[in-house]
Amino acid sequence: MLPWGFSVADIVTPVLYAQSGRDRVVPPPHVTWLLQNTPEMELRLRPRDGHSSVLNACALAMDWLCASTTSPCRLG
Repeated sequence: MLPWGFSVADIVTPVLYAQSGRDRVVPPPHVTWLLQNTPEMELRLRPRDGHSSVLNACALAMDWLCASTTSPCRLG
């Protein structure tokens, strides 16, 4: 894996990862590594999605974001 210019271990805010079960671009071992190295994270598995169709979960991600913040959240 090439360096990203930062360490995920240094992330201090909550992170939501969405892993699609049919992703042929990002393999499951990558999300396993992220899980083991990101301090405050949550994983949402999307078993029927592929690499791009995981974007169908954007509304769920926005709900997670609103629930994860103390700031008022206005969507739409």
